[in-house]
Amino acid sequence: MEHTATTRRSVLAGLGSTAALAGTGTTSELLDEGATDTLEEIEILRDEYNISHVYADDLYALAYGNGYVQARDRLFQLEVFRLVAKGESTSMLGSGQLASDIMVTRDLYTEEERERMWETASPTARETVRGFVDGINRKIVERAAEGELPAEFPALAHAPEPWEPTDVVAVVAYEIGVFGVGQINELRQAREFQELRDALDDEAAFEAFGDFRWLRTKDGHYTTIPADELTLESGKTNPESLSEVPDEQLAFAEAAAGAEIWGIETDVELPEDLELGDRTGFGLLEEFTFGSNMLHIDGTHTESGRPIKWSGPQMGKFLPPVPYEIGLHGAGY
Repeated sequence: MEHTATTRRSVLAGLGSTAALAGTGTTSELLDEGATDTLEEIEILRDEYNISHVYADDLYALAYGNGYVQARDRLFQLEVFRLVAKGESTSMLGSGQLASDIMVTRDLYTEEERERMWETASPTARETVRGFVDGINRKIVERAAEGELPAEFPALAHAPEPWEPTDVVAVVAYEIGVFGVGQINELRQAREFQELRDALDDEAAFEAFGDFRWLRTKDGHYTTIPADELTLESGKTNPESLSEVPDEQLAFAEAAAGAEIWGIETDVELPEDLELGDRTGFGLLEEFTFGSNMLHIDGTHTESGRPIKWSGPQMGKFLPPVPYEIGLHGAGY
């Protein structure tokens, strides 16, 4: 295994240039929480599969090593996700990200709301996030000082900015808000149902809508849902007939056709999904959506004859992929 070590001297040498590069104003911001010596408490090893393993005795140091190693391997990707999650990605990646930034600023959280989430987080979460953020910032300093920032930064005339705890909150909120809650499409479905009602009689429209927007797994499907799990969280079961649909819900469907979309104040042409209020990825993360966590390909379909296990296809076909594999050892882990 390869042992990674960094001296205090190399960090201090890069602080001034990196503070100017990242626009931090002062170098002391990058040295919070003992950032100049935490690496001395950490051992970082790399195994034969090139997977990093961080060893530390306390939670802060363990998280620090995690952030440090991820910034070593994925610094540009970290910056992209930070900006996407805060609705600021257009500033670096251009107008193709406009739909994404509108969705985030319209549907997710403001910086003030993220601050409140951070302030009310548990002590364990705060210690972990502080360590992770400080580790990222330490590596940003080192890479800038050594002239080893990823080529994408100068190509895009963008410098990586120091991470704040609320940046982590933003990324988590984005992943939950888009990846974990996406594909609801309520307005789109209401419009589809009303279009069927306009074309067919109400009963036929209800049956047709259930053919392609079903909540209950069909009997002939490859999986089943136990009968005791057919009740929705609200306590109401799926309607069996149109007569069970509340009049208020039918009125909402009728109103959907003329609904005006809020939160879009631009004449620029935007994706229909955004205009309909769909919670999904746009731009660079267009393929970031709900789905399976792993893609398995049987050996009968590969040249080598061996099966292939590949990433999480619902997170897009990035190289490197969105998931990051690392071993964290110590502090109860």
